[in-house]
Amino acid sequence: MCVPDELYVGVASEGAYLNGARIQSSGFCTELTQAMVLTDVGYERSQKGAQRLAACHEALLNANTFGVRIIGSTVLALAWLAAGRCSAVYMGVCKKDCPKAWDWCAAWAIGMASGVSFLRLNGGGGIVEENPFDLTSPSVVAAGSEDLAKQLRKVLCKALVQVPDPSPPRSPPKNHTGFPNGKNGSPKKNGHAKNGSANGNGNGVH
Repeated sequence: MCVPDELYVGVASEGAYLNGARIQSSGFCTELTQAMVLTDVGYERSQKGAQRLAACHEALLNANTFGVRIIGSTVLALAWLAAGRCSAVYMGVCKKDCPKAWDWCAAWAIGMASGVSFLRLNGGGGIVEENPFDLTSPSVVAAGSEDLAKQLRKVLCKALVQVPDPSPPRSPPKNHTGFPNGKNGSPKKNGHAKNGSANGNGNGVH
């Protein structure tokens, strides 16, 4: 993958390189208080999605995470992780922020070649997903050390299980006739009979 003046190359069994120089992820950071974490919001704009994204950010801030950043690219975020420029990456907490195989494949090869640990975030509802990460995974938690990846996943999953489902739309109130107020069958103002009108004294005139 390319950005201005930078070319990342990775072969899982042979190593990862940036502009021809060997790169290695940083495994020294094992605590969120020392970690620079990258993420992305993708195209998720639903109420529930916004709540899940916000819950993750809040959980990381409450855990006193050193930094949380968005750089706008799944592949670049993971390439930076492979090069030791950040400590961890997570994505895929909602339906529309889930990268696809074409987002993962180059980054996975570069990351694996540089020692990055890849985990799935969850299997739905914030439940820890123990299936190994692969190119069909809908989510990722990756870090330079497995301990940090597991710690980050635990914090995120705990936050996600506490996100309530959005309340269903409320129906308009109904009167005693069974019709919504203002519809056919609703009581007339001043209690007048059908086709009635009011005179100046408020009495019904037919």
